Amino acid sequence: MNIESTVLYSTWGWLGVIVGAAFLIGAAAVLTHVLVRFVSKIILAASDGRVAGSILNNILRVTIWVIAIALVLRLCLGIDPTPLWGALGVGGIALSLGAQSTISNLIGGLLITLSKDTTVGDWVVVGGIEGEVKDITWRKMLVQDELGNLHNIPNSTLTTSTVTVLTKYFSVALPLVLDSHCDIAAVDAELPGVVSKALVAEGMQYEGKPPVFTVNGTEPFGISCTLRCYAKRSFGTGQVTKTAMEASIGYLTEHNALASKG
Repeated sequence: MNIESTVLYSTWGWLGVIVGAAFLIGAAAVLTHVLVRFVSKIILAASDGRVAGSILNNILRVTIWVIAIALVLRLCLGIDPTPLWGALGVGGIALSLGAQSTISNLIGGLLITLSKDTTVGDWVVVGGIEGEVKDITWRKMLVQDELGNLHNIPNSTLTTSTVTVLTKYFSVALPLVLDSHCDIAAVDAELPGVVSKALVAEGMQYEGKPPVFTVNGTEPFGISCTLRCYAKRSFGTGQVTKTAMEASIGYLTEHNALASKG
């Protein structure tokens, strides 16, 4: 350490060294906050929202702080950081031999994030776990299932496992048997709207995909039909089925359109 040889010390003494170090550290903190937010917005805009997660932000933070520390060592303490980086490089090789799992997770996280195959907000199935991707860090992917449980999946396993990216909605098919004398045209025109209103009221219906009513054919007791509903994956199949079926039965009963089996 040769503080006396620095320009800051020779010009302003210890006050210059302290103020200079404080300025560099403060500038690094401000730059990290501003640049991370700016880069995040740029990446999201450029990728149409498909790239997200904290791993890129964390790498940016580390880079800024490494540069800031190097400047403090050289300008304030009079230490050439070059030998230090060399020592860290040699030590890093030894460390990497005992931290292969961590390095694999970091590389896996980078590959996942930059490839755009999977990102925050996607619904995925991996290792028997189905849920929404909440974050991708340097070590893991955080997946929340429909029950609210959080699963930490190491990034290294994602590069060797099959990851299925699901649509953001799922469908529920309600089988209905209508009276052969009912007004099928009226049911086709009105029932999807009635059920859609019920699903929207509960926040279940996926935007832009209202229920679809189809006639399958005739049965001994009436006309076989199907009402297919499209719901957000954050809701369970049972919840959606119950809401849609209650609305359907209510409408069909009111209009005497349900088939009687006896």
